Amino acid sequence: MAVGNLKDVTPEARAKGIEESKKRWESEKAVLISGLTRKIKKYLEGIPTNHQKLWLQVYSGKLHKSAAIKAKCLDCACYNKSEITNCAVETCPLWHVRPYRK
Repeated sequence: MAVGNLKDVTPEARAKGIEESKKRWESEKAVLISGLTRKIKKYLEGIPTNHQKLWLQVYSGKLHKSAAIKAKCLDCACYNKSEITNCAVETCPLWHVRPYRK
């Protein structure tokens, strides 16, 4: 669905685009999950649903190192972005490269 101006998109077209995007993701997700070990699959079960896409893409090697750092920081901070922003663990090797810094 190629659209020049988002203001011109009808609610129906937007809903259709969202549905198509969800279907593409579900298809991609099945492929990504099939290549994971049981241990990683079990670990993914404990990750909040809204962060699973990031983790799956990191595990598959589809994203840059910065995405892996973001995923690990989110994991450490119990998926709370403000905890990463206010992280006081300066001894962490990722502290200077963490996302969501002030």
